[in-house]
Amino acid sequence: MSTTRNAAVWILSALVAVSAMSCVSGGVTDSTPTSLAYLNVALKASSLRVGEKTVGSVIFKNASGISLSPRAVSWASATPAVAKVSADGEITAVGMGTALIVATSDGKSGAASLIVDAADPNAAPVASITIAFDLYGFHAGDATVVSAVARDADGNIVTGHPVTWETSDPTVATV
Repeated sequence: MSTTRNAAVWILSALVAVSAMSCVSGGVTDSTPTSLAYLNVALKASSLRVGEKTVGSVIFKNASGISLSPRAVSWASATPAVAKVSADGEITAVGMGTALIVATSDGKSGAASLIVDAADPNAAPVASITIAFDLYGFHAGDATVVSAVARDADGNIVTGHPVTWETSDPTVATV
């Protein structure tokens, strides 16, 4: 009987202690959950010309709208013919139109729009492009610098036309 009474007193004491702690702290618990509710995606520039670049950034928010610590993000373009996005959020305008840039983290996604216009309309038309390699005859694992010079029909160097680099076979060479 004494054991039952001691257990009851212990339980009652524990309840009083918990209740007292709630009164002292106002019954407030941590109201900043770390669970991601949504992402705010922003672009450094919301409009570009073909060939220009910008970067995306993300602010992570909980259900109360409080900012959370950074998390891993995957980037994508819903319109890759207009804009391409690298793994670190660098965006390159590759064609005219509107692109939706999407960031995803912890199963949640956010997006921002990017408008891409044509290259400089005042630039002279390009008739030819000369490509030069810093190193010729390189081997697997080597790196080289490649440059391009655009010329008009008279052989004059023209500017205002961004150059976009890509490889036809990424297993052979990367850009």
